[in-house]
Amino acid sequence: MSFPVISDIAGIQEICKDIGVKMIMLDLENSKGLIIKDPMTTSKFFGTNSQAIEETYRIEEELERAGYKCLRRKIETVPWHPLAPQSDKDIMPNGCYFECHIGVHIDKTSNQPELLKNICHGHNAHLSKNAFKSNGDNIVQMVTLRVYTNRLDMDQQLSQLLTVLEKYSFEYEKVITEFALFDSKIHHDAEWMK
Repeated sequence: MSFPVISDIAGIQEICKDIGVKMIMLDLENSKGLIIKDPMTTSKFFGTNSQAIEETYRIEEELERAGYKCLRRKIETVPWHPLAPQSDKDIMPNGCYFECHIGVHIDKTSNQPELLKNICHGHNAHLSKNAFKSNGDNIVQMVTLRVYTNRLDMDQQLSQLLTVLEKYSFEYEKVITEFALFDSKIHHDAEWMK
């Protein structure tokens, strides 16, 4: 769930806790170096596709009842989901895509931020970070790779990106790969994805 930037962070965090979700604030860095604030909720749900969509409506209704307008509903699942195209013989469902998230450890006082930005630019990947997580000069910079074709392409592009990160001695956390099964506003983060 994404919603407009808000001033009452503590209030929305409490409401999110009450309805069983967690609020995060992403700082999405676009190609011009501008930061786009993207507050959203995150939660885990186990059930059928239709039950997962119903859950997004429940969260949206609860947030709107509390006075917060939702801008986007999104469901991410495993990359081997039955609807996820596995090879170039399969067709990507409309509005779906794969995403890979890599938490890269960087030292803000070094040349690593600029080097990582250049690597991402060369691999069509994008930078973000959770604004609520900070650790002085050392941060975890999220690198997101979005692929609109199939899992085979995603695996190849991810492998190439990881090879370059390792070549430049970047340390990274576990790689998370997902299939975006549902995105009610796929162009919500278009300014970030440019």
